[in-house]
Amino acid sequence: MRLYEWFEDKTSVYLVMEQCTGGELFDKISNAGNFSEREAANIFKQMMSAVNYCRTKNICHKDLKPENFMFASSEPGATLKLIDFGLSQVFTNPSMSGLITPPRSQGQYQDEGEGRNGNNRAAISCSRTTSPQR
Repeated sequence: MRLYEWFEDKTSVYLVMEQCTGGELFDKISNAGNFSEREAANIFKQMMSAVNYCRTKNICHKDLKPENFMFASSEPGATLKLIDFGLSQVFTNPSMSGLITPPRSQGQYQDEGEGRNGNNRAAISCSRTTSPQR
């Protein structure tokens, strides 16, 4: 997601960002029913590339879910963009890395109720951990 310009006044900061017209990944999954293995692999690769880029910048998104990935356009093969960094955290200690784990394994699980289609969903969270020694 590109940031083109920003403005601020006494009460707010305004961000001028690129427009993604392709919709959410969640909606595409819901509407498609299924993907070919090639399509699924391409989508997953883009998702992991976005997470890896954040990690190289010491940023943990903390709210990875299909609703927070948007397609740049509605064209087939459109680029997938990671959005909504409202819960993100910057790690200032380079020896700390983001470990993606289900909240339940961290003892922090809270039932978030029913998802859009009536199914229970658990968010993916990110916690700090020391990188394993090799």
